[in-house]
Amino acid sequence: ILLPILLLVAFFALIFVGAVMSTSVFEELEVLSTDLTCDATEWCPRLGSNHVLAVGLYQLRDDPNAVEGDDTPKLRIGQIQMYHLDDDERPLRLSTKIDSAAILDMKWSASQNDPLPLLATVTASGDLDLYSFDHSTDTLDKSTSVSVIKDQLALSLDWDDRVKESEDSVRNIVVSSQDGNISTARLTPHGELSITSSWHAHDFPAWIAAYNYWNKHIVYSGGDDCKFKSWDIRTDCSYPASVSKAHQMGVTTAHSSLYQEHVLVTGSYDEYVRVWDTRSLRQPVRECNVGGGIWRLKWHPTDPSLLLCAGMHSGFHVLKDCGSSIEIVASHDTKGELAYGASWKRSNRVFLEQNNEDKNKAEDSSIVGLCTFYDSTLMLMRYCSK
Repeated sequence: ILLPILLLVAFFALIFVGAVMSTSVFEELEVLSTDLTCDATEWCPRLGSNHVLAVGLYQLRDDPNAVEGDDTPKLRIGQIQMYHLDDDERPLRLSTKIDSAAILDMKWSASQNDPLPLLATVTASGDLDLYSFDHSTDTLDKSTSVSVIKDQLALSLDWDDRVKESEDSVRNIVVSSQDGNISTARLTPHGELSITSSWHAHDFPAWIAAYNYWNKHIVYSGGDDCKFKSWDIRTDCSYPASVSKAHQMGVTTAHSSLYQEHVLVTGSYDEYVRVWDTRSLRQPVRECNVGGGIWRLKWHPTDPSLLLCAGMHSGFHVLKDCGSSIEIVASHDTKGELAYGASWKRSNRVFLEQNNEDKNKAEDSSIVGLCTFYDSTLMLMRYCSK
């Protein structure tokens, strides 16, 4: 008699899970063409500018000087496009765009103290570029630049100021490169940018580099060698602090939690999202298969349990980390188009809380900016959890 009872319990459990899963959806607000192929989206986290969305573009084109039949490599061109969302219900407005080398990754500084918001990009020419953006005049200016690698791609970047800023106002940026190297750069309060260290981390392209936001001396890296490593940059980085071979394919993304000190997430071409306890990086503590290779993972800016995933051929997903398990709660099918860029819009709720103001005045924090690569599509969506 026990077996029928267990089967009945399992049946109702599946119904309950299906009902829960179906209550969370992506609501499409707007779809735009970026003309060039796009691979990165980033909402500005700064108070007063959190309605600004930066989009990075990467386009391959034939070299007009190439001789027919010659094996001349294609030209990589890029562009940064800036969009305004002045109201959560109104369309995105393209405010300005600027040509650049092809963009591989971009991220805003989280500092609230700069005269203007700072956007960092890494490019196909191997450079780390910094731009300042004045949304009142729609002006995007390159403020400084430094070469990270010659004749190869700079692949990813991360700032160390996500959780807390340094007392001396010095910020650092970590960059990963096509040659498997990881580099750190220092930005002084006077705007001087320089490379401070560089070391060989992976035998194949280093797809991702990321800071531990709670301990800025620790950097994480992932490469096409399927290895996930941590580094203590107080050393010469001759050896990693830890090495994990848990990923079955290249490690493409890593993101330290903004609210939970010892939580880190990684993604891989092997289709698994893995959550780690940074106090012991031998094995992940929980994982979830999203059905496609993963390019980017972003923790929600105010809800520590929600995770946004760009899952390449499987589309976009929101996952919920319950502490004991992590599961998909909403998905958007891109019909096979490569889901690359994904970013949560930061609500002004966090700013209101910091200033003890009325949280009921908060804007929607469930807005996401998404982009797919080959069809040059930018999407504005809302994650709806009912």
